[in-house]
Amino acid sequence: MSLFHLDWFRCAGGYRIESFDKIGDEPGFWFVEMESGRTETGDFGLNIVANSEHWWPTRPLDLPGLYRQLADCEPNAEGALEFINRHGFLNNPKSYAEPVADAVSTILAMRELVDDIDDPDWQMIAQTLDGWGDTSSGGIGQLGIILETPPDLYRPPYSTRPTLKLRPANLGSALQVQALEDACLGINLRNCKSPECPEYLGSNSHRPQAEYCSQKCQRHHSYLKRKAAKK
Repeated sequence: MSLFHLDWFRCAGGYRIESFDKIGDEPGFWFVEMESGRTETGDFGLNIVANSEHWWPTRPLDLPGLYRQLADCEPNAEGALEFINRHGFLNNPKSYAEPVADAVSTILAMRELVDDIDDPDWQMIAQTLDGWGDTSSGGIGQLGIILETPPDLYRPPYSTRPTLKLRPANLGSALQVQALEDACLGINLRNCKSPECPEYLGSNSHRPQAEYCSQKCQRHHSYLKRKAAKK
């Protein structure tokens, strides 16, 4: 069981790429008034924009190897949009927009981290961690604390003690933490056998021998094989 937990949100209406251009040569910010009356502001330039103010709750750290899905993305607007459409913004879950440049930077940083883990180059990872974050001590942002109350005493695992969890500041930081935790625990990941599925399966999951992330993927792959056999 992971020490880390993150409750996140994904826009129910999906996302799109939109450019907010400067007016003349004047520097400044775009701003928009939302349906709820909230005003959002941000930098001019290419942005990924939420299509609505309706949000679906997600628990991204429950997905094995999600950081590798991020590293697999192309470091451009289309690659960032593809990931965000599946999992939500990387910094602020209910924002109106996030800059494409920020998302691409996060993808490139994750690619570098995954390369160092696969190599492995622990010294390089340690040095990189010292330069991350917005605190004077470095590191990956700030971690909040979550105390989960005990479950029903009459159902497994019959615990009377609360559970302590650490909450990363945002999805981008959470995926960096997930990558480092997998590396330290020696978690082996493998791709879902369905060729069109981006998800991974972990050796620490409740189905360690599974070849597919879901029955839906297994059925879809069987369909593709039957379709190819008819050609």
